[in-house]
Formats: sequence, structure tokens, C-alpha cells
Amino acid sequence: MKWLYFPFKDISADPTMPKNLKRYQGKYGANLTVRQFGDGELFNDVGDDDMFIVVGHGLPGNENIGVSVKAEGLAGFFGKTVQVTITANTLADMLMIGGLPYSHKYIKTISCGGAGIAIADDANVRLDRTGQKVTGMPLKEVKSQSDCFACVLAKAMAQRKYWRLLVRGYPGFVNAKELQKTVFMESGDQSDKGKGFTVDYWGGKKVKMMQAPTKSLEEEYWFDGYGRLVWR
Repeated sequence: MKWLYFPFKDISADPTMPKNLKRYQGKYGANLTVRQFGDGELFNDVGDDDMFIVVGHGLPGNENIGVSVKAEGLAGFFGKTVQVTITANTLADMLMIGGLPYSHKYIKTISCGGAGIAIADDANVRLDRTGQKVTGMPLKEVKSQSDCFACVLAKAMAQRKYWRLLVRGYPGFVNAKELQKTVFMESGDQSDKGKGFTVDYWGGKKVKMMQAPTKSLEEEYWFDGYGRLVWR
């Protein structure tokens, strides 16, 4: 069974969250249970081995996730939105108060930078026979892991006596709009002739990025209650 949880009261004004909801409903059908903060439903019937998926916008090196909501007053009437965020520790409290069983094992976070930001090993990227589709994306390193959302959440849950729980995140920018989810990460070759494409990064910095299906990543980034990377 899959569980999809939006820890925010309203996601309707967000540019991607309603699409995430529709995509997961189409993918899992009757095997998906959706929960949203404020709906009055509890988590006490979540199975130990069920995948509990938490969704929100994030950034590498930041333990907050958020969504865009309609601004109050006249600004909201004209379509202005503002961002509402919560911390990993606040989410941990919400899950505990909501009755998530202490024996639960797996939380998957769908947020950008949930496991930090990866540096792609451009020279060893594997492609299919057409030479167009990435089938393997080895990484040189992953930055901002110790303070990423998934790591902080795993430690916060352990502090609340969820000893068995592992939390997964993605090491880059997740493109959840696509049916085949993709992740963007920094190119290891930042030269003018380097692979990838250039995007605006923090502070207006121009950085070359690589794009690959999440399934092509050679490791899964799961964190335990000590904040350590582990294999599930």
C-alpha cells in the first residue's frame, strides 16, 4: 500500500502539487491512500512496510519544505501566491500526533534537494543504444547531505522513538511533473564545453546541470535515525 501525504491545508494554488496528486492517483489507483493536513484523518492504520510518501517543495541544504498558497485579501484575488513552509521537526510532530505507528519503517520524501545536491560523473554516464537516454548516472559526490530534509527528518523521527524508520530523499532537483520522474544534478564538468545545460542557481550563479531518470541513479538515498546513509 502507498500513502501520499501533503502536510499543508491547501495545495490548490500550487503549480505542481495538484499534478503530483493526479499522477500518483493514476499510477497506483486503489492501492493509494491520500492524506492532507487538516482532513481529520489519522495515520494509525499505516502498515509497517507501507511506503509513506511526503510531498512538498524543498532546496538542498534546507530542512524546510513548502507549497505555494493563495495570498490573503486583494492580492490573492488577483492571483498572487505566497509560500508556506514547515520544518522537518514540525513534520515529525505532525506524524507522531497523527498516530503513525512507532513500528513503521519507510518514509519517502518527494522534494527538491531532499538528499542534498549531487555532482554527476559526466565521463561515466551510461546511455542506451540510441545514445540519447540516460540509463546509469554515477555520482562524484553529494553535497549538503548532513542538513538535507530527509536526513533531518530521519533524526527527528528517531528522537520521537521511531527507531526502525528510514527516510529517503533525492540528491537533486526532482521533476515530478513528468510521468517518468527525473532528477537534475550539477554537472561534474563546469567548463564551457561541459555536458549538460546551464541554469540559474543560488545567488544568480550559472551552473551546468545534468538530467536523468531517478531510476538511473546507482544508489538509493535512505537515512537512518542517526543521519547515516544506509541500504534499505
